[in-house]
Amino acid sequence: MISDFFIRRPIVAMVIAIITVVLGVIAMRGLPLAQFPEIVPPQITVSTVYPGADSITIEQSVATPLEQQMNGVDKMLYLQSTNANDGTMQLVVTFDIDTDVDIDQVNVQNRISQAQPNLPADVNQFGLTTRKSTGLPMLVISLYSPHGTFDSLFLANYANININDALYRVPGVGEARLLGANDYAMRIWVRPDFLILPMPSNSRAMSIHRDRSARNRFLRGLKKHTRCARWADCKRRKSSGRSFSARIRTAPLSG
Repeated sequence: MISDFFIRRPIVAMVIAIITVVLGVIAMRGLPLAQFPEIVPPQITVSTVYPGADSITIEQSVATPLEQQMNGVDKMLYLQSTNANDGTMQLVVTFDIDTDVDIDQVNVQNRISQAQPNLPADVNQFGLTTRKSTGLPMLVISLYSPHGTFDSLFLANYANININDALYRVPGVGEARLLGANDYAMRIWVRPDFLILPMPSNSRAMSIHRDRSARNRFLRGLKKHTRCARWADCKRRKSSGRSFSARIRTAPLSG
């Protein structure tokens, strides 16, 4: 009987169909995102830099301790590490679809804390970066020069300075990566006759530089905020070139 009613009145049937479609579109716009199923497993990316090391050294001293600690993390599917000759290392840990990506990131950071005592001092000083990401990129942007005015090196440097930071500020963006990009570098020539002399290591040279910088800041601050009674007591032992001692007598500020 209902079918006969709509057959004899097709306009009513079309109006009801249009209203149903409109209500469905309105309801779809307000549908929570949690109703959509997850189809891509979440990934946590760990990246760091070991200055001056090749890929084999990074694999043995950085990637292996991290992988040993990452094994057995809660609901992990698999992990993959990539080591490059420029000193960079990237470890991708893939988790199950049912997991929460925030909890996964916390678990990865806890395992990194356990592996840090076994990592080189330069790596710990540089730090390890963890980011949430998905297995597939959401958007690919191509940057080019219409008239060939700028080369790929300039475009990569421009994107790294002006575009990457803006993309990271967009809500929901986990990682923005430059594919096939180069970076500016500096080539240094050394004198062969100086190479035979005993030179301090990079870490020792940086330590000496930091000590001297702290000493200079201390003396500048002392000159600014105190009135020394006699600066002649300040002595520097230049025989060793490494030690510094000061005997300073100060008078309190007046007023």
